[in-house]
Amino acid sequence: HVEDHHMYSINYLHWGAPKMWYGVAGKDAVKLEAAMRKHLPNLFAEQPDLLHKLVTQLSPSILKSEGVPIYRCIQNPGEFVLTFPRSYHAGFNCGFNFAEAVNVAPVDWLPHGHTAVNLYREQARKTSISHDKLLLGAARDAVKAQWEINLLRKNAPDNLKWKDVCGKDGILSKALKDRVEMERVRRDFLCKGSQSLKMDANFDSLNERECSICYFDLHLSAAGCHNCSPGKYSCLSHANQFCSCSSGSKYFLFRYDMSELGILVEALEGKLSAIYRWAKNDLGLCLTNHVNKEIQHSTGSPANEPKDYLKPSSQNDRSFVGNSDVVIVSDDDEDGDEEKQVPSCRTNAPAVLAHGPNQEMLDCASVKEKCNVELLEFGVVQSGKLWCDVRAIYPKGFRSRVKYLDIFDPSKTCYYISEILDAGLGGPLFMVSLENCPSEVFIHLSPGRCWEMVRERINHEISERRKLGKSNLPPFQPPGSLDGMKMFGFSSPFILQGIQSIDRNHVCEEYWESQNSQA
Repeated sequence: HVEDHHMYSINYLHWGAPKMWYGVAGKDAVKLEAAMRKHLPNLFAEQPDLLHKLVTQLSPSILKSEGVPIYRCIQNPGEFVLTFPRSYHAGFNCGFNFAEAVNVAPVDWLPHGHTAVNLYREQARKTSISHDKLLLGAARDAVKAQWEINLLRKNAPDNLKWKDVCGKDGILSKALKDRVEMERVRRDFLCKGSQSLKMDANFDSLNERECSICYFDLHLSAAGCHNCSPGKYSCLSHANQFCSCSSGSKYFLFRYDMSELGILVEALEGKLSAIYRWAKNDLGLCLTNHVNKEIQHSTGSPANEPKDYLKPSSQNDRSFVGNSDVVIVSDDDEDGDEEKQVPSCRTNAPAVLAHGPNQEMLDCASVKEKCNVELLEFGVVQSGKLWCDVRAIYPKGFRSRVKYLDIFDPSKTCYYISEILDAGLGGPLFMVSLENCPSEVFIHLSPGRCWEMVRERINHEISERRKLGKSNLPPFQPPGSLDGMKMFGFSSPFILQGIQSIDRNHVCEEYWESQNSQA
């Protein structure tokens, strides 16, 4: 026999008489099955699943005569025997002994398990475990590890163990991608014209859900009928066969839609924006909380509250901090009508603008007129070469706001939030998100590349809408038409001066050296 779901098995002989083993490698399993059917046709006619029953043996010499390679092993007390996926094995004890065995499923087993569940579907054989639950569980754990490694610099052993199985060539990434592609094909060809519903998170938490025809596991998707028993379901392939009701009464349950599964695949392959989106939407993780904690630690005060030395200000009132050249501008100075549409994106932190001794004080309204980028937060200046360059200083926690073409409807504009987060690699991570859809993010180690991805996304949407005959669309945005530094606000003298003013000790040496050389 082979192990259930073609898993590995480990057998340990504690004491007693030796154990004799005969084995066939997994790559020769099909040869063995063909030889068994050839020499035992009557038994297979009576019992098609004969090889699953542990009731039949065939002489190794007969198998060898059919070109099936056979291996023999004698196991003594204190020794382990390991069988690999889909390796047929048989044996007997040479006397009284005591042994124990266990099945194991490391990540490299996943492709073999995928093959097994598809064979079981064809044979209408019940499964012992939910392969999709194991696969998705491993993928979710791996994305959480990727999130902590790439964004929080938590290189703990529990995180690093996932690193080798992720990436575009990783076993886990490939296994999930193959499963998602199979799911996509079935949904495209079998689920059109029927009602689709979100699967309850606890759909199979208490009881296993399996197809009533082929016993395929239904953790990822299922088909049901409004007219039949509510507890009866099928896989997508048997949606039209598991009951005699009309197709109009059928419905489909999906744990994730295809776009969500696509994000999960991209996250496993290492795409930073996908890691961020999956971690936020599915795992409930949030980089903003991490950055705010760091800011609070650096300033010694709550991240979303002004320091004690700031005076309370009324509308259009500007307060100075001692004798410094920093001006505090309250968010109350901004026009509130537009902001009320997206209250979740407001910030309670004060906006800080540089103010030299001979300059006129500026409020947020005048900033919008002059540089088109609104400053939301300055953040905290960090030491280290990656936190600056000759062009600008990049404070951790910096946030700005700018209007540009909407990626969902390029005929309109919307607001984007540009942020600087901790990349976990000793330098900044640049992120652009839609203000009215914070889950839609573009992340890169370069501010220019962030906005280049926005441009590419807008061009893709323009192309798709032109194919549908839509009008009133803007022209394609050519490469280089978006300056990422400018869109973040680093071309604004007001923002640049403000950032300079908070780096009083000139910890960003490369930037200040370039400024001194220019002077």
